[in-house]
Amino acid sequence: MKIISLLTFAIILSGCSAKSVKPIVDLKDIDKKQYKADLAECRTLAGETHGIAKNAAIGAITGAVVGAVASAVIDPEGRTGSYGTSVGTVYGGMAGAAEGAIEIRVIVKRCLEGRGYKVIL
Repeated sequence: MKIISLLTFAIILSGCSAKSVKPIVDLKDIDKKQYKADLAECRTLAGETHGIAKNAAIGAITGAVVGAVASAVIDPEGRTGSYGTSVGTVYGGMAGAAEGAIEIRVIVKRCLEGRGYKVIL
């Protein structure tokens, strides 16, 4: 059941890719056609270097391990079952996905700034 949940989570997050990043750029005196081409290239670059689903998977695995260790220390008799592992998996996956999304935004922003655009947000 956990595997199915994690796969579903990863599929949902894959929709939050670099292609959905929409930075706010000062487009005064900017060729809109060239901007669209540059934005597409920057999004592609960010998507190639980072992946939200990859970060989510790494976070989920790390969270599961930390949660399992915490459960074993807090409840050595195992009365709570795999509660710590489950909570750690979900929390780690969500934290990893959020971190991946932020990294993608930063990469797109830096790429556009490197091409001479004034990125506001």
